[in-house]
Amino acid sequence: MRTRKTNMTIESDRENIAQTLIEGFRVLHAFTASESELTLGQVADRADLDTETTFRLVQTLVILGYLERISGTKQFRLTLRLLELGFCAIVQNQEWFFSDHTIDNSAQA
Repeated sequence: MRTRKTNMTIESDRENIAQTLIEGFRVLHAFTASESELTLGQVADRADLDTETTFRLVQTLVILGYLERISGTKQFRLTLRLLELGFCAIVQNQEWFFSDHTIDNSAQA
């Protein structure tokens, strides 16, 4: 899910990058609207991580409230806690979010 530009930035600035944080976001991006409930193995496959690393990242994200285990299953899903970040970004960037530029781009889609 990473863009080429992001990969180039990561490679050129590797000593200033927290690899674990990158892997944590890969875990979060493993979940999609069409596949919103995943097992640990599925998350590992989609995030291209080993199972042990994925387990630690998933457990951390559960403790932080960004993922939850679905009761009675071995599956996980995103929580609404992620919306807090999105809402903060919208509030901090209202001029961009509600600008004519954004409306023009959506009209072209």
